[in-house]
Amino acid sequence: MSAPLLLEATEQLITDHIKAKIGAELALVRAEHPSNATPQNRQVNVTLPQSYFNFIDAIDYKLPAIFVIGKTFNSRQSEKGGNHITGLAEVQCSVVVEDRTSLACNTLAYRYSSAIYGLLEQANLSSSNNKVKCFVRVSRVENSDLFTNSDDKTRSETRFRKELSFYLEVDHFENY
Repeated sequence: MSAPLLLEATEQLITDHIKAKIGAELALVRAEHPSNATPQNRQVNVTLPQSYFNFIDAIDYKLPAIFVIGKTFNSRQSEKGGNHITGLAEVQCSVVVEDRTSLACNTLAYRYSSAIYGLLEQANLSSSNNKVKCFVRVSRVENSDLFTNSDDKTRSETRFRKELSFYLEVDHFENY
């Protein structure tokens, strides 16, 4: 018998799933939103995430960045056995994007929102040894305000930043 992994395993399964599939999902989103004359459908440079974190206080990182942070784990005591545990984990997955114009930053955030939602909503994830299984549901998505630290938003070096947070409910099943 080994120690249970709980939130660590849940975070890792979600991060690995995003890393493995985000390229294809972003390509799908890109194909569904072709470039044309309207600002709402403009083509933006949707690049793969440059950084992945499972802690909040990351500084000086490359964008786009993805944070996967386990918040709580509620064990279902009635379903706990000698060598297994069943529980509900709450995980926050955030994506931070940046662009030189506010419209492009908003559009980029919405493209990532579509991709991440498509990857995580009702995802079934399993560890390579099948000891941990998770079923993911997106319960809420929060969109931050645009942020810039420049007083003059028209300057060419101005960068706009935005964060999207996905609040996940994860059914966690683990043999240990």
